[in-house]
Amino acid sequence: MSKVLERERDIAQESKVLLRAEDWIYLYSEIASVMQEKFALDPIWEDQKDENGIIHSVRTPDSEDTFCEICDDVEEIMSRVFEKVDA
Repeated sequence: MSKVLERERDIAQESKVLLRAEDWIYLYSEIASVMQEKFALDPIWEDQKDENGIIHSVRTPDSEDTFCEICDDVEEIMSRVFEKVDA
């Protein structure tokens, strides 16, 4: 058995760290954002004007899809160590 699989088995047998839902969301979204910003090859952000003429930076449609995929991956990893609880 590989060291990684052994570690995953050991973690599963130990009790998981409890995270409030808002902390869970904050953690996975921050990790995903950092990953995307560090490794993106294409622009992530574009400027858009709102109805009041104020310009906001928003994710491009492609980067939004990528961000959601990264979030799913990060959540999967987190679920091996943490347990999300409603507080």
